[in-house]
Amino acid sequence: MSDPDDLSFLSDQGRKNVIEEMATSQLIDYSLRSASTKTQVESIHRQVSSLEFHIDHTKVILKSEDAPDMEVRFVLFRERNKNNCSEAETRIPMPNPISIQSHAIINQEYQVTDMGKEPDYCTWEQWLCHLRDIFHCQNVKLFFKGNGSLKYSVDSIKELFKGFNIIGVGVDEASREDLMELLETFKPTKDIRINYLDQDILGLIPENLDFLKFGKQIGLKAEELLALDSKVIEVHSSKIIEIGVQQFIKNWKNMTSNVNLEFLSLRYEKKTFPGEDRIIAKIPRRVLSKEGKRFRAVVPESTWSYVSGAYELKRVDGKMATVVFEQESDVRWIKFYVHQ
Repeated sequence: MSDPDDLSFLSDQGRKNVIEEMATSQLIDYSLRSASTKTQVESIHRQVSSLEFHIDHTKVILKSEDAPDMEVRFVLFRERNKNNCSEAETRIPMPNPISIQSHAIINQEYQVTDMGKEPDYCTWEQWLCHLRDIFHCQNVKLFFKGNGSLKYSVDSIKELFKGFNIIGVGVDEASREDLMELLETFKPTKDIRINYLDQDILGLIPENLDFLKFGKQIGLKAEELLALDSKVIEVHSSKIIEIGVQQFIKNWKNMTSNVNLEFLSLRYEKKTFPGEDRIIAKIPRRVLSKEGKRFRAVVPESTWSYVSGAYELKRVDGKMATVVFEQESDVRWIKFYVHQ
């Protein structure tokens, strides 16, 4: 690929061709050079469905599911704690202009690109508008890592992302009160990843999410699983016993729960795993061979070596699903793939 510094010598079409071939991190870097380069990047319409901001107390990392080659790190000035700071200090600090970098694998090599800008360009509002414009995207997911959710006030975050659609919220460490405040404030409609659950929080989870993940601190009950109607559900530390798993499968087959499900993953510690034979014993099913086309058309190749059993199920409306049992060391999984 030509050096971006030389693009001014190319024809309009030649420059467009080069920009279209840029990795996403390179694209951002090029768009920051001038108002003209920003316009050039906007014109190729490299669109993402959402922008993910992974926030902790020292940095904010920008990612997107649609751009796996992009990871932009905004290093913050200093650690804050909202419990002992004034209201003004509980806002996410300005990023350090000399510590804005992209981390990506480009042409099979890991590359780090400095993306520092002058201080007058480094307000969060300017960054957010810039990213919105070049990616033609107003959908945002906020993931608070570590104790990131404890550092900044929810109101300040809401104000910062005013005008954007907050479609996802994730928290891996938070009190019940903080988690409820985040869910009640942002009302995410597509993606929720949480580490705490009770009936009040369950009531804040909308139907038909695209993605729903429960962290390792949650022992989801069978009746709670049956109440969820998300497309993808992942449970990191499942405590659902064999009767609960059987009930889930029966309800799915009869279309009395989880009708929108596309994928379910239940992760168990070996000592709490209910047992493959006992779960599947009373369920009408077709045994699948790991070497067969029906198995390999559904189950990702990266997991084949861990599979101990696979079975095909049929719903009353004719929809098919494959339930897979996996084991690795002291961890067990039950995975449920609904055929699309």
